[in-house]
Amino acid sequence: MQKLIVDNFKQITHAEIEVKDFLLLIGPQASGKSTIAKLIYFFKFIQQFYIDMFSVDAPEMTGDVFMVNFNIRIISKFQEYFSYNEIPDPNFRTQFLLSSEKNKSLHFSVKDDKVMVGFSQSMHDSLTASTEKLLAFQKQSKELIAQDPANEMKIRTEFYGRVLKESCDTFEDVKIGLYIPAGRNITVSFSEQFQMLFFGQLSDKQKHIGGNEEEIIRSFMLHSKRLVDFFSNGYRQKLDNPFGQLVLKIAKMILKGNYKNENGTESIQVDDKNSVSLGNASSGQQESIRIIQDMIFILCNNIDTTRIIEEPEAHIYPEAQKLLIELMVLIANHCHSQMIVTTHSPYVLSTFNNMLYYSKVLKAHPSKREELEQHFLSETLNTANQEFLGINADRFEAYSLDPSRDVYCQSIKDNTTKLIGDNFFDSETEKLNDDFAFLYNLM
Repeated sequence: MQKLIVDNFKQITHAEIEVKDFLLLIGPQASGKSTIAKLIYFFKFIQQFYIDMFSVDAPEMTGDVFMVNFNIRIISKFQEYFSYNEIPDPNFRTQFLLSSEKNKSLHFSVKDDKVMVGFSQSMHDSLTASTEKLLAFQKQSKELIAQDPANEMKIRTEFYGRVLKESCDTFEDVKIGLYIPAGRNITVSFSEQFQMLFFGQLSDKQKHIGGNEEEIIRSFMLHSKRLVDFFSNGYRQKLDNPFGQLVLKIAKMILKGNYKNENGTESIQVDDKNSVSLGNASSGQQESIRIIQDMIFILCNNIDTTRIIEEPEAHIYPEAQKLLIELMVLIANHCHSQMIVTTHSPYVLSTFNNMLYYSKVLKAHPSKREELEQHFLSETLNTANQEFLGINADRFEAYSLDPSRDVYCQSIKDNTTKLIGDNFFDSETEKLNDDFAFLYNLM
């Protein structure tokens, strides 16, 4: 199990977050949802920093020198991602448990007015051992290339395969993944700006995003470009099966039409005669299209990955919010992927709760399967092939974040029912009901 622990960082006083296959973060504006999501993303991305330090062409170094350079790179990246003008609170500490069973963890803290990175003993020993192995393999690969330059590509491929395997074993994770930020329509409605950002041509004055936002948005825009290219080719052949057709059906229901990409020109085909260019489509279509495309991309390539998605509900109707979450659950189950969601939406919350209850009903009453599947349009699902709409409770966690409370971070998953607690739903609507009761009594 992975776990994030944060103390005294920005608006977060104390939070302990179990990072499961499905993780939901809900709370008011400026409550720290995005900060926690970005911390999870950053810790998971440290593995990529490690991978990037290895190259057949890199100068040879000892294991000790490599680890010093690795630590410097992590701290530098942390400062880039979470840009701040002052050193964090002296009591600041954030820790990420890669594996609680093996006691593998990384942490940041403040010492002598500097942010420092550290590793648990188990993690340090594992990193040291893997680094020594890979440095030896790097040296061997260089020698092989010098002796047999005709096979250079094969030798390099074997080396990078070894780096990837060792890093996955060391970091206990193969799901590095992607952060999908809010404001996704920037890749649709501002094509000129999209191209300028993508090719890194904005001036320093124009680069107003800064810090983690700039890194995350650039990564997302790069991936969006890949998605546009991917959907200009014959991806539908990979969806020519009942599960793929269900995914396309749900996508069409969300978008109110079929997505088309002809020679890089994107549009929504509303019916046989009418279409609208994506740049002129509704804000809801523009905000949801990259999520939908990414889900299909994951499916077509069968990627075991992590997706951290900010406010998937943005600008879309409650029914479409429900369908989008169901689509994400279907893909995550089928591809063994991880979905981390920040939201303000009670409809997103309710849909996750329904998916938890779906599993609970099916487990208690297997004979109800046909009735369940008919209601959720999922009659074609093959559970033997990991085609499943529900969420098993042990793979799900949800937290409410609120700096105004005495307890900042609270799990809203009921220990008995394993669903999102009724008391949380009740508290969210209590003020509205009180307002209505007050108005009613004035009549």
